[in-house]
Amino acid sequence: MQLTVYRCGLAAPPRLAAELADSRRVTGADLRAPDVLAPALHDVLVPQLV
Repeated sequence: MQLTVYRCGLAAPPRLAAELADSRRVTGADLRAPDVLAPALHDVLVPQLV
């Protein structure tokens, strides 16, 4: 698996469209729950960001 992550600022909240079924803000406390993020994000990305 190759995972590419981008960081950007937003001028307005994202709008849901056909490619997105759900959108939500995740806090630092949420990152500890394994069912909030996909395993690749929870197990690989978050530890590298922290």
